Amino acid sequence: MLAFAYAASAQAQTSPTAADLDRLSQQHEAEMPHRDWGTPPPQSSIPRLPPPRPLAAPAICMSTTNVSEDIHLRPDAHSPVIGTAAQQAAVTDVQRNGWRKVFYTATRAGWIPETDLIPFHPLVPTGSHHCVVTGARPNGVIVYDYPR
Repeated sequence: MLAFAYAASAQAQTSPTAADLDRLSQQHEAEMPHRDWGTPPPQSSIPRLPPPRPLAAPAICMSTTNVSEDIHLRPDAHSPVIGTAAQQAAVTDVQRNGWRKVFYTATRAGWIPETDLIPFHPLVPTGSHHCVVTGARPNGVIVYDYPR
């Protein structure tokens, strides 16, 4: 009997309307304290990153077919996974048995199946359709540029 009463009360509840959500949002805004972050610092005071260093070999930017693509130590599906490529990968022209060599960091390379690499495309339609591997930071992070 209790289950029936619970089900009936759940059916009686309605979803909030757009007006209800707007009212709740305005109420929440009114309750938020004012924050004064102060004057922004001048751009000249923000330290500049050093330019990226070149990679050990030329690489192009390609997209992966999976949101997170495993990078293998060797061109073999049974070899250890040493990292993950997100939406893009720094791909070299080195090919072996259907695999392409990719940079995992500036000093480490691994392998991704060629079938899992496609020409670069942005995750969002308004993003740049161009991607360029520009090098690596001193900490080894690969740097990409997205010119318009």
